[in-house]
Amino acid sequence: VYIWHNNLVLNFTPQDFQLFYETLEHQDFHNCCMTFPDGEERVVVHSPCRDISFTFTKQEWRNIKDAMSEAILLQQVYELIR
Repeated sequence: VYIWHNNLVLNFTPQDFQLFYETLEHQDFHNCCMTFPDGEERVVVHSPCRDISFTFTKQEWRNIKDAMSEAILLQQVYELIR
């Protein structure tokens, strides 16, 4: 499973993707966001690689969570088909 955000692509095993999804699902934008130097509020999400983190604006945060939810549903459908 791949996650693409701006110029970064991460590759996950299905199990690692599930763990990453669960981590994001437990985070609320307003509880985790901080104001960056450009004045925009963003949430910082650490990737599986300790040296790389994502930053998401509120809209990007909604988009990534929606996309990941859809990917999880598709994984469940594929599993049922097998």
